[in-house]
Amino acid sequence: MEELIARRQFAPLYIWLDIAFLCVFLALLLWKRKYMTVLVGLVMGLVYMLVDYGIFHLVCHSRSITGGSLFWVLLWMSMSYGFTNFTWIWLWLSKDKHLLEWSLLILSWWFCCPLLTQTFAPDAAPIIIERTTGAYHGYMALILFVGYLGAIVYNLCQCSRDGRINLLWLVCSLPLFTVGASTAAMVSALTAFRADDECGAKVFFRAFRTHFRQATVLWLLMAFLGCMLALDYRIVVHLAFPVRMAVIVVICFCALALILVSGLIFPLLVRFPGTLRDTVINAVLLSIAHLPKMLLVTAMNLLPLLLLVLLPRLVLFFGFLWPLCGFSLIALYDLKVIEKIFAILESGTQEPAGQN
Repeated sequence: MEELIARRQFAPLYIWLDIAFLCVFLALLLWKRKYMTVLVGLVMGLVYMLVDYGIFHLVCHSRSITGGSLFWVLLWMSMSYGFTNFTWIWLWLSKDKHLLEWSLLILSWWFCCPLLTQTFAPDAAPIIIERTTGAYHGYMALILFVGYLGAIVYNLCQCSRDGRINLLWLVCSLPLFTVGASTAAMVSALTAFRADDECGAKVFFRAFRTHFRQATVLWLLMAFLGCMLALDYRIVVHLAFPVRMAVIVVICFCALALILVSGLIFPLLVRFPGTLRDTVINAVLLSIAHLPKMLLVTAMNLLPLLLLVLLPRLVLFFGFLWPLCGFSLIALYDLKVIEKIFAILESGTQEPAGQN
């Protein structure tokens, strides 16, 4: 079997900029008294270092470097990945009230740091770090298995509250055409959880049966429109430049509108049951009337896809968190924002179509 070599290279300026960001990030966390978050990040950064330097380098002899000190570069990489990733994960799990601000800070830095380095040090001699992969496949397989096993055991041990909602949504969405009904059921269960009412599998399956027909029709309709937009894009990329750009702008606008409406349509179906026509009209009108809030919901819904594109390795190693709590946490945040819209409706300042 041919040996694979994973190689990364960093300009020294990139490393120093990232160290400065880590210091600022740490200072902000301490300023907001996120002591447990800082502790988790530091511990997991050391765990990264233990695995990367201790196992992969000292035991497996799979690491090599050109242009720098292996120990110090690995220490920076371990803290950069371990501290940043796990503080972010801890902020998610603890449902921090400033989660959006922390997320924007981290994501914006991941975009800005390479651009700053490319602008101010384009010709700097890079530090190149390499590793062979065959020597530690067994270790990686063990880490992944333990992580996913822990997620499964945790979900199986949950007897009440919202512990099983995430796993129920995943399982009930497997036929694909049931994604709409599963989403409506998750919204119902999380709404009950927020209200400290009965929560769990009973609420989920009761809502699944209640909203199955309408939620499935809405889901299939949105999936059809999404497929049509994707097909249109595949066609227009072969057109001449001026026409192609104009049509692509229209397609992107329609796609954004579809995503905005899809973030509201299932909570609306659960909270204000009515005809499909009324539900669609209300979702469109409310998305327009409360555009800033719905843009926040859309950004949070697209976050997993963004992470998958930008950080596929992170998704691979920490993907077990999604079956554990990922989708339900995003839905819980969405509901927190959407509840403010519903509060305006229920106060009588706006009235849904077809509703009293």
